[in-house]
Amino acid sequence: MTENAPRTASGRALAERALSALLRQAREHADLLVVIGGLVPVTLPGAAEVAPHHGTNDVDVLLELAPRYDRDDQSFAWLERALASAGFIADSDPGGWRWTSQVDGRWVRLEFLVDVPDVRDQVVSLPGAERVRALSIAGPAAALQNPQAVMLTDGIRANFAGLGGYVIAKAAAVVGRGLRKDLYDFGHVVLGATRDARVDLVEEVERSLPSVVDYDPRGLVLHACDEFASVDAAGPRLFARESRRAGAVEPEALLARDAITAVRRLAVGLRSLPEDRDRDAVI
Repeated sequence: MTENAPRTASGRALAERALSALLRQAREHADLLVVIGGLVPVTLPGAAEVAPHHGTNDVDVLLELAPRYDRDDQSFAWLERALASAGFIADSDPGGWRWTSQVDGRWVRLEFLVDVPDVRDQVVSLPGAERVRALSIAGPAAALQNPQAVMLTDGIRANFAGLGGYVIAKAAAVVGRGLRKDLYDFGHVVLGATRDARVDLVEEVERSLPSVVDYDPRGLVLHACDEFASVDAAGPRLFARESRRAGAVEPEALLARDAITAVRRLAVGLRSLPEDRDRDAVI
């Protein structure tokens, strides 16, 4: 994913159209695609409680890939056919996990990700697919637990990461790659959810913990929370600056303090839960 390409609302609209084209061709398999990237924040509870989100310039899709010994029962041939029918072409990257499509003369990137414990930070072959592959990273499996159904602007239904799954997946990105956009997204979503009186963010995170992974999902969230520990930390400073760029009217100092308070509330809530509540989640 590109860190320096601008993330905009117009870019988000193009990315959504590219996603719709793929889902339309995927037909009965469309529910097997779970969106986890920058398209998600505006669909989550509390989105209206904070400044508009920056948007995105690409589409990140999570696939559920079975453990190695069960993959013979899977086939992703349908995904290869859908990509071709929707006009996607393989990126110049030879890995096969990045694809692009042209929408209104602009290129939109689509990336496929999986979260499987038998291989990490490597490109994984998908059963039944000759050219399509996926990048295996630790963290996004939580998004498979409680996806939300989102109706796109053209009437196509899509599966998006739910609140708890998105927070865990984004925390993993904060810890694993630490891009500016990851810190901004994490602060944006946590602050919005904390301001929404209908939401219990701690419970949302807890009920989205993946059942079988080789890492500590709750620990990833707490690690990401540490990036917002004080006014001198990178998280609140970056969140405040980017929020102002996105249209927030509050002073940066106030935005930073709000982010610190919201993230601290999440961390305190998670640390107050019984230690063995998710013990079986790590293998």
